[in-house]
Amino acid sequence: MPVYASEFQQAIDSVVVKIASWDIIPDINIECVNYETSIDYHICTEKDSCVISKLTNELGLLPVSENNDEDVRCKLIFYSSGEILRSDCVGKRITRIESDYYYTSQRLIDIIDSIVNNPQTKLRKENLDAWDPSENILRLYQYLADRSELLYNNVELEEDLDFTVFCNVGKDGKTINIRFSTCKNGKDKNIPQQILSVIQDILYHEMKWVTPPNYYAQWIPICISIKSNAKRTINKRSLVSIKFR
Repeated sequence: MPVYASEFQQAIDSVVVKIASWDIIPDINIECVNYETSIDYHICTEKDSCVISKLTNELGLLPVSENNDEDVRCKLIFYSSGEILRSDCVGKRITRIESDYYYTSQRLIDIIDSIVNNPQTKLRKENLDAWDPSENILRLYQYLADRSELLYNNVELEEDLDFTVFCNVGKDGKTINIRFSTCKNGKDKNIPQQILSVIQDILYHEMKWVTPPNYYAQWIPICISIKSNAKRTINKRSLVSIKFR
């Protein structure tokens, strides 16, 4: 069954194309949710119904992929009367449509390039609101300080534990995903599960980030240092320190 039903195709009156170089090699893979804050791109709008039909038809013909490794170079945002119907993400190898993944065809890339390279197409940069998450970082610090007893519940740290939490914050201010990095001087440190659980519970279930109106999801790196509690008594307010980087 085609991905795009005929009713959906008929409802589309425009598509916004966000495009970066297909051949650019970033430091990390570009995910759909972080596209706008992770790569240099331009934006244009296509309203020709024939071109839109050609584009949606090709999307509907893409073969299903079991590979879900996102490395996005283009976003296609379909509109009807100003409302977003769907947003698809296209990489050189994999295309994401909603929560499903497909193999990108060369024909799809060619259709997108024909839109972008059309002499009548006006490419422009997209203005994003600058966002300083410092106030949110301070709130996270307070959450951790208030829960220091839980952090150390049945946990004894022989030395200070330094690590980085990468927090993926969505448009609605909720945490989408969390990654932990413990590599320091080429060596990985193990973070006790109790500490991981407390941080995950705070970020996923308790804390909501305050973001500007024109905001796109992005990864926020937060450096955390949890002090050793071995063989000494420390005021709980000095156990956890947090620093935005």
